[in-house]
Amino acid sequence: MSIKKQKNKAKKLNFSIYEAINTPLIVFDTSKKKPIYCNSAFEEISGYHLEKIKLMNFLDFFSKDDRVRMRDLQDLLFSVTGELSEMDLMFRKRSGRKFSVNIFAKTMKISKTIKSVVVAIHDISFIKKLQSEKESAIKEMAHVSKLADIGRLAAGVAHELNNPLMIIQGFAENIESMIDNKEIDLDELKWQLNPILKATSRMAKIISQLTRLSRDDEEITFVVTNLAEVIEDVIQLIKNQVAYNDIELIRDYDKDIFVKCDPNQIEQIVLNIINNAVHALMQRHKNRKLKVSIKERSTTARLCISNNGPTIPTEIKDKIMTPFFTTKEVGEGTGLGLSVSYGIMKAHGGDLTFKSDKRNGTSFMLHLPIVEGQEITNNNFNCVGLVVDDEDLARDIIASKLTRFGFKICQASNGQEALNIIQSRGDIDFMFTDAKMPIMDGPTLIKNVRTFDKSMLIFAITGFTGIRSIEREMNKHGVNGFLAKPLDHEKFNECIKQIEERLEQTNIKRVS
Repeated sequence: MSIKKQKNKAKKLNFSIYEAINTPLIVFDTSKKKPIYCNSAFEEISGYHLEKIKLMNFLDFFSKDDRVRMRDLQDLLFSVTGELSEMDLMFRKRSGRKFSVNIFAKTMKISKTIKSVVVAIHDISFIKKLQSEKESAIKEMAHVSKLADIGRLAAGVAHELNNPLMIIQGFAENIESMIDNKEIDLDELKWQLNPILKATSRMAKIISQLTRLSRDDEEITFVVTNLAEVIEDVIQLIKNQVAYNDIELIRDYDKDIFVKCDPNQIEQIVLNIINNAVHALMQRHKNRKLKVSIKERSTTARLCISNNGPTIPTEIKDKIMTPFFTTKEVGEGTGLGLSVSYGIMKAHGGDLTFKSDKRNGTSFMLHLPIVEGQEITNNNFNCVGLVVDDEDLARDIIASKLTRFGFKICQASNGQEALNIIQSRGDIDFMFTDAKMPIMDGPTLIKNVRTFDKSMLIFAITGFTGIRSIEREMNKHGVNGFLAKPLDHEKFNECIKQIEERLEQTNIKRVS
């Protein structure tokens, strides 16, 4: 028998086997890199007949997006003996329709002189469809779950807002009645307005916390700071409350520990936890203890706030970090504190944990990464700011916040005093100024400064958030930001970010 007849016989034998296989198969001659055979299953899946297929290139069966991958695979197939597989390719039918396939290829010898590559095509479009439907079902379930969460959240919001709304409504009706009856007494009017103001403040706090809770991309302004200094600032706020309630405050700090954090947000967390601890300690009649410790644990600072009040019941331990869960009486808390605190700690690359048992009481632990060395000195800026406000306390609060971020701060009690400082010093880089002040108000101050300094960053502050004319007046003179009292943490951080960006742009050197 001639060699040619032997080859044809071998081909027929192999190809008859391929024809019996339901999987689409195509055979390539590695020397010519062209198809020499395909079974009926391949003809059906491709839409081409064998005569046409023999004239085509291997890449012609795949989408343009996959041809780079297939070109590399083709080079391997026709040069290497063995087997290869490729997942999730887009196969293109004659009609132009595309669908997902996996391929498996193996080199085989038809005869002693002819080497071929057999490629099996597995249609996975049905599997992909099932996977897509499964993902859609999962998303739908998540959506339904989210709607349920929103429903619970809305119920919690309604519950929390109804109480202050009732207060506002009741006292507003009292004032209306006083006006109708012409019984206006200024002292009585002021007394009636006081609970309305407190109720609106409470509603603003609830909404602010809820907004912060709903955002996972909140801007955080990080600064390297001594953790003990942040904690001491909080303790100054609550020490009278602690002493008044006969609570022994114990401090236990390691040496100075520096962390990179947003001091304002850490203050918020610590204040919330301490307030919760004081509330718990009220259930204890004597020997009330509150301990605040800062310890270094390898590369982590651990701030622990402990109290010897009643333990957290086992059945609610899994709930205390969830929104609107609270053990306080109606009107005493929003239940947003710990859930917000947990999110803030995660954004800092840290953690918030707790433990509670009868022997040791309840402890909440804040874990923050420690910074060391040169990075500690990085927030000391050779940069000077000016805070202008006729209210001493408001001025001091803003100045202390800015000082913590490493800025040198001057203060002025009115616009004229501020203008004198700016003109005499000549080194003021930014200014926070109140709108309403005696002698010279904010808009007039800004207008005067802009006549000789166009680049100074100026941030306007007002307690009259409802009066748009004030904001328009100050914006007209070129302010870089507008803040309302009480200061919104997020907007204040935006101002800090602008200052730091200006520092980078103007290359103001930092000093150690």
